[in-house]
Amino acid sequence: MDYEDESRGKRWVISTRDEMREAVVRVAREAKRKVSIFTHDLEPGIYDDPDFLEVIKRLVLSQTYSRIRVLIADPTRGRSLVSRSRRTATTSCTSGGA
Repeated sequence: MDYEDESRGKRWVISTRDEMREAVVRVAREAKRKVSIFTHDLEPGIYDDPDFLEVIKRLVLSQTYSRIRVLIADPTRGRSLVSRSRRTATTSCTSGGA
């Protein structure tokens, strides 16, 4: 995946799971206060990646008004991020089916 010109709003072509995981981590690192995720099931290997979870944890703990919003179409899956949010005092977590 080519990241040159990313500061100019260029689009990325992502064709592998590793590229997707890397892109998700890079985008989350750029967040200042808020991250919003819409996903079918918090794809394993992407949103439970230790690098991604660390970026999210740092954002939540470093910013008083940080906000992580996750809409999961199938809330019976993707437990790593949900369980981590429940352990973080500054985060509220709700889930519901579509």
